[in-house]
Amino acid sequence: MTSPTTEPRTGQLYHTARVALDPALASVVVAVACASFLVVGALAPRAVGLLCGQAMLVAIPIVAAIAWGRVTPEQSRLRLLGITRASPRHLAAAVVLGASVWLISMWLLAALASQLDVTAPPGLNQAIQRSPLPMAILTLVVMAPIGEELVFRGVLARGLATRLPTVAAIAISAALFSLYHRNLVQALPTFMIGIPLAWLAIRSDSLIPGVILHALNNLIGLPIARDEVPELSVWLQQHLFAVTIACSLATVAGFALIAISPRAIPKS
Repeated sequence: MTSPTTEPRTGQLYHTARVALDPALASVVVAVACASFLVVGALAPRAVGLLCGQAMLVAIPIVAAIAWGRVTPEQSRLRLLGITRASPRHLAAAVVLGASVWLISMWLLAALASQLDVTAPPGLNQAIQRSPLPMAILTLVVMAPIGEELVFRGVLARGLATRLPTVAAIAISAALFSLYHRNLVQALPTFMIGIPLAWLAIRSDSLIPGVILHALNNLIGLPIARDEVPELSVWLQQHLFAVTIACSLATVAGFALIAISPRAIPKS
């Protein structure tokens, strides 16, 4: 039986994922999953089409890991996707960041929307503004975090980190995550949130913290974007300075939790 050991600090920003899809296979999986999402969305450009497309993002990586992933007899193929337990520290970081980074995204979206005359893709716009709230929650708070984290972090970021410097894996996955949304206004905010999501996935070697962070970010942003609770928007405007300070401190705390956390890995 192997004994756990704490991985020593190195000059790299983060440690390479121990078990992940080969980068070549990861690239194919990402391309197929994104193409399937676009095709389904084009055939059914409604909220249900967006939901079905996100279901493809979930199914394709799992099928690929089961069919072509290489693991030892002691390992689960789902482990290739980061479907494994995460440490309490990384879960706490996900909650803290998910409850705070939404404000940065909102600022960037508001600033860019005022400068650029660009509308959101029809499926996404419909899911946010026109769908019944339960459907919007299912689409953007449940399915999107699961599917997008599987593809862009569980497959792409963790796979790239086995061959590339971790900073490069984070940057590439965040950039492709931004392009996937196909909206100029969203490009910078999506890239910015893609950085902590990839960082957390690689550092924790688990998909779960990223799903939590992503879901919380969308859950907080959705009612604000839809103006479901007008009193909340008024309250935010009245207490913007205090909310900004609180979210900034929470964001710093979340990054610190990721950065200082040791990761126990088995000796190979």
